[in-house]
Amino acid sequence: MIQKKRRNHSDGAGYYTNWEKSRPSGCIYCGKPAETREHVPSKSLLIEPFPENLPTIPACFECNNGFSADEEYFVCFLEILKSIVYENYSISKHMNDILSKKESLHRLIESQISSKGSYIYPSFDINRFKRIITKLAIGHVGYEYDDLNFDGATNLWFEFAPNISEEHKAEFERPKLLGVIPEISSRFSGSACIIQNVDNGEVFALSDWITVQEQRYSYNVSLNDSGGVSVKMIILDFLYCQVDFD
Repeated sequence: MIQKKRRNHSDGAGYYTNWEKSRPSGCIYCGKPAETREHVPSKSLLIEPFPENLPTIPACFECNNGFSADEEYFVCFLEILKSIVYENYSISKHMNDILSKKESLHRLIESQISSKGSYIYPSFDINRFKRIITKLAIGHVGYEYDDLNFDGATNLWFEFAPNISEEHKAEFERPKLLGVIPEISSRFSGSACIIQNVDNGEVFALSDWITVQEQRYSYNVSLNDSGGVSVKMIILDFLYCQVDFD
């Protein structure tokens, strides 16, 4: 098992990945000076009471606010679609409040979901979905690995839970055995599961899942076989996502 080194940055990786009001930091999305902190994941994906010590990363005002409309659409769409697919699921109070105030958004989403018999056909804005999924992935990589490995997403995949086989779900959710681990000082090094073979002394590392809030949000960050970073997310126990960075 070998250790991956952070890329070199003139300001240090922590400049973009650690938010402290008392010192300068850079926006993890665009690199400009950061005036605000961004929760990862966004609170819009969670319900109250919110988890304590929710991770934060630096963001500028423009980026922090620039995702808001797409994020609102993303979460509301998932909530409405899940409530249609599962009759016993109730839309969260926060999203209900938004939908009651923004009738045009509600009408847009309902117009993008049709049904025929027992089949439901969602026709969502795929670019808005991709933008928010990528944003979430960047936040997790920055926070967990203290790394800026975002030269390009080589793969972005997502699918709704009813369309995924149980075998595929089990494979997706299985903790990844790592041949490469991040630097010891990264946050991930404190949460990795380290296993040692008692027969030969060989050491293995597993990147286990982190549950931010039960039935709402969990994620897994790991280094893939090519030295890049993979992020898996399960959102609302309904949307499975994976983003791979070079």
